[in-house]
Amino acid sequence: MESPLPFREKFEETLRRHLRFVAPDESIPHEVSLASIGLDSIGTINLLLDIEKTFSVSLPGAALTPETFRTRATLENVVATLVERS
Repeated sequence: MESPLPFREKFEETLRRHLRFVAPDESIPHEVSLASIGLDSIGTINLLLDIEKTFSVSLPGAALTPETFRTRATLENVVATLVERS
């Protein structure tokens, strides 16, 4: 039986699927704009749906802001908080 991935690895794997300009072996910087590495508006919606499915959480309306999706760090913090509460 496979052990579950730690949160950060699972988050990066999920995020990576939606970033067009990040190579498979390249790390995703925490403070770089996600838009600058390939996340567009449709990608943001798909990422939101993927996060909700992968982590079994629902992002509240208050979290659906450009700031939440600005960088890996901002998004990871929101998702980590939701996972901790669930």
